Amino acid sequence: MKTLVTIVLTAFVVYAYLQLSIFVVKPLAGIHEGETLIIKRQENLNFIDSAEAVCQRSLVTTNPVCQATALSLMVNKNNVVLRLPYIKFLHDLVS
Repeated sequence: MKTLVTIVLTAFVVYAYLQLSIFVVKPLAGIHEGETLIIKRQENLNFIDSAEAVCQRSLVTTNPVCQATALSLMVNKNNVVLRLPYIKFLHDLVS
C-alpha cells in the first residue's frame, strides 16, 4: 500500500511540474492585493514565474506595459487552475 501511495504521489508531482506553473502577481499599492496563480503551463513559462520575470527574459526590461501584457496573456480564465493569496517568498525566487 505504501508503494502505491508513493507511485501515485510521484506521478502527481511529475505531472504538476510538467503541466502547471506557479505565476506570482505582485501587489500594486491600493489597486491589487497580489495573488499566486496555479496555471496551465505555456511554452514561455518557468515552473515558478511572474510578469516581471517574463518581461526580463523576453525584452530585458520590466516596463509596466510589458508587465500588463504578460499578465493579461497568462491570466486567461481558461488557464487558471487555482487562485491563492500572494506569496512573497515565491515572488522573491523569480525576481
